[in-house]
Amino acid sequence: MPAGTYALIIAGPNEDAGATGDLDISGAVTIIGASANATVIQAGATPGSGIDRVFHVTGAVSSIPQNLKIANGKASIGVGIYNKQWCVVLISNVSFSGNSASGSGGGVYNLAGSTATLRNTIVGSSASGGDCVGALSTSSHHNLSHHNLIESTGANACNLTHGVNGNIIGLNPRLGGLTGSPAYRPLLPSSPAIDKGNNTSCPSGDQRGIARPPDGDRNGVAICDIGAYERLLYTCLPRVTR
Repeated sequence: MPAGTYALIIAGPNEDAGATGDLDISGAVTIIGASANATVIQAGATPGSGIDRVFHVTGAVSSIPQNLKIANGKASIGVGIYNKQWCVVLISNVSFSGNSASGSGGGVYNLAGSTATLRNTIVGSSASGGDCVGALSTSSHHNLSHHNLIESTGANACNLTHGVNGNIIGLNPRLGGLTGSPAYRPLLPSSPAIDKGNNTSCPSGDQRGIARPPDGDRNGVAICDIGAYERLLYTCLPRVTR
């Protein structure tokens, strides 16, 4: 999907035929955006204003969303992505923000019996319902959920443990205000996502075309940031006048 903001505008939640409301996925599909800050799929213009959740995986299929921002959905459970029973989802370099669940799973809800894997993904800023609910895959290297930043903790962070497999749990991702066109929220200088990603999981460039990974925290090791926005540090030189 090219860079841009893709808004769901046909009202009518709670149907699973892809006619109204959310995007219903019933067959194998790979959805690749330009980056999590350049390609935005949203169910509403502002946080909590959505007409429905954003994605609903309904069949025993493999769904792979990559390099997207999923935002501003509103539903009872599983607002960013609701992974229904017996489905398989790999979520890579995705940012979830501004989603609101009246029940649970503002960002992600993985129903028991399904398989969901998160890699290099930010799940935070959920207006209600917690960020991530349900067990994620942690059983092997191929299906390992690693190098994610989830703002919630415990059961609302899919029971991932802070510091294990590169996951950062319970910290604010420290996102800046909306900027650019299409609009995105950059990482602030104090973001814990800087240089905490995994180089094998992140794409070769961010939405500006800047090569990844740079050495964002200047410790001598080049590691990409969690998510798809790559923050660069600039050196300010003194101005010399004669």
